[in-house]
Amino acid sequence: MFFPFYGFDEAEISEANRLSQLEFERVRDFILHYHLTQRPDSELWKKSQSMEIPDSLSHKVDLFKIEAILSFTKWSLFSMRVG
Repeated sequence: MFFPFYGFDEAEISEANRLSQLEFERVRDFILHYHLTQRPDSELWKKSQSMEIPDSLSHKVDLFKIEAILSFTKWSLFSMRVG
């Protein structure tokens, strides 16, 4: 090692876990387009349409269906620029 290593601080561990969780959720949300597709031309698309999605993701879909509300965060995969 190049630097003295005295272990990891709880704050560092917590932050690494938080960032990892955000990244997993971003990937999960990106995969949503497979679930929402209308394509019937292969087993992949048919299976994707019937897969269960987490409640938190279902909530985002419901918000969008009701009033086209998009839920963005600082770490969202897609973002909207105004102006």
